[in-house]
Amino acid sequence: MNVEPDLIEQVRNSVAELDRIHASLRSQLTYPEFCDRLIAAKKRIDAAKTHMIQNALKIKELDRTIEILLLRREKALLRVNRPAIIDHENFDHGNIEPVNIKPSPPAECQALSQRQPMVKSGLNHLASITMKELESIPLTMRGAAKLENVNELLSTVEAHFRKNPKQQYLTLSDLASIAGPKVGGRTGLAMIHVLKALGYVHYDVHRGLSRIKKQDRR
Repeated sequence: MNVEPDLIEQVRNSVAELDRIHASLRSQLTYPEFCDRLIAAKKRIDAAKTHMIQNALKIKELDRTIEILLLRREKALLRVNRPAIIDHENFDHGNIEPVNIKPSPPAECQALSQRQPMVKSGLNHLASITMKELESIPLTMRGAAKLENVNELLSTVEAHFRKNPKQQYLTLSDLASIAGPKVGGRTGLAMIHVLKALGYVHYDVHRGLSRIKKQDRR
């Protein structure tokens, strides 16, 4: 096979240029320096791997904690011995009808009456949201709001309006006074966005937070 002389010369020149580059690099970097850089790079890679593994373990542990809290909440709701089904569509929070509950033993009644006023305990929810409802809200709105925290805040708001049926609105300062510091900052604002998006409460910039009837949810 005949090869053009010019092509052969170009290949030779390219090889010679590569040799010069290689020699220049070898003169600039000694072998120990090269080894040091290689070891440093390996340490950085190992540190990054360790960091990723630690983050994965933390996320897994957090997921497990959330599962445990949700299970505890379900057990607590069962202990209240409330009716299993509530007609949310026809439930009017302004005119609450007495609910027929099975009679409980005196000791259990006494224990229940002691913890019933504790609206922050999450044991007297009239309404609650599900994880599916929470996940239906865009992440930019719900932010760091957690399911159990949203339901606890919802329970607190509902309980306040039940105790004060003539009151129509809650300002943010009122909300902070009845719900505590958990409604402060970005997390609290995210929880209010969640309740507003699901139609449980309405927020008016000029007047504040208000309840709405379940059938008016939108």
